[in-house]
Amino acid sequence: MLGKPSAGGVVTVYHQTSPEIANDILKQGFKAGHGGWCGGAVYFAASPQDTVSKAIAASSHHGAMLEARVAMGRTCHLDRHCVGWQKLRAMGCDSIEFNPGDGMEFVVYDPRRVLSVREVP
Repeated sequence: MLGKPSAGGVVTVYHQTSPEIANDILKQGFKAGHGGWCGGAVYFAASPQDTVSKAIAASSHHGAMLEARVAMGRTCHLDRHCVGWQKLRAMGCDSIEFNPGDGMEFVVYDPRRVLSVREVP
């Protein structure tokens, strides 16, 4: 852990998925996933290019890029390793920023923190 939670503000971040799932997200909003380094959450990257190295799990999808504005709330800044969500919640974290070695990731456990989303080329 790299310090106490800080006010994260609103960030513009990117999420890559399939065109079909992108349409669902645009209609119904994001839903927290079931896996990932930091558990079930919505994961974003700092740039469209960074999503290429992050969407690599067998369950990952490609072909559509989404740009989202996310209210990060109280943000925990972690090093390369994530700790359990329950521990982070007990510390007062709403979200996580960390770099697993291939660029910053933004992890949000409550999809309602996503303020807006649009598809970008």
